[in-house]
Amino acid sequence: MNKKTILIFDLDDTLYDRAEPFRKALEAASGLHIEGDVRAWYGIYSRHSQEMFEANARGEITLEESHVLRIRHAAAELGIHMTAEQELAYQRYYEQAQKDIVMSDTMKELLSFCCEAEIQMGILTNGPVKNQNRKVQALGLGKWIPHEHIFISEGIGFTKPDVGAFHYVEKALQARPEELCMIGDSYTSDIAGAMEAGWKTIWLDKNKTETQNEGKKADLTVNTEEQLRKRIKGNG
Repeated sequence: MNKKTILIFDLDDTLYDRAEPFRKALEAASGLHIEGDVRAWYGIYSRHSQEMFEANARGEITLEESHVLRIRHAAAELGIHMTAEQELAYQRYYEQAQKDIVMSDTMKELLSFCCEAEIQMGILTNGPVKNQNRKVQALGLGKWIPHEHIFISEGIGFTKPDVGAFHYVEKALQARPEELCMIGDSYTSDIAGAMEAGWKTIWLDKNKTETQNEGKKADLTVNTEEQLRKRIKGNG
C-alpha cells in the first residue's frame, strides 16, 4: 500500500465483527440457540438493518423504530416469531453486547502495520456520536487512529453514502479524492458513496454478496479480515 494513500475505515462490521453481538442478543431475547454459520444469519439481519437505517436517514421512521423493525423483519425472514417484548429485549441485549466488543488479532496487526509503515488512517462511520465514540473507546482505536481522524455522521452532518460525508473528510484531512481509500463492509454506504466521491475502494464483503451486486465493482473485494490484511501489506 502506497504511504501517500490514506486509509479510511468504516467502523461497524469492518474494524470489528458484529455477528457475535447479534448472536448473543438474539439468543438472549428469543431463547433460541443459533446453530451453524452465524454469519449467514447476521447477513440477513445486516441487510434489514441497512434498509431501516436508510429509512431513518430519509426521515421516514425514528431511530427507535428502525431498531425494532430491523430485528422484526430479519426474524420474520429467518422464520422466528418474536413478540413486541422480545423485540425490545433484543435491542437492550444488543446494546449491552456492543459494550463488550473486541477487535480481532488480525485487525490489530493490520492497524499496527499501517502505523509502522506511516500510512495515515481514519474512520468514517454512520451513527450517533455517543454510541460510536463508545465503540471506538471499547476497541482501543485511539492507539492507532487519532481522534481528529474519526468522523461520525451525526457529528459532521452527513450520512454515508451522501457524497458530502466523503467531501467532509477530504477537507478535514486536506487530501485529494485520489489520495483516499474507503474500506468498508457495506456496498451501499461505504463503497458506492466513496466511488461517487472519486475515492479508491476496498469492499470487505464478509457476507459474500458481490455476485448479488449490480453496481460498479470496488477497486478490490475481499471476504475476510485475513485477505484484507494480506492485500494491505502487499503480500496477498
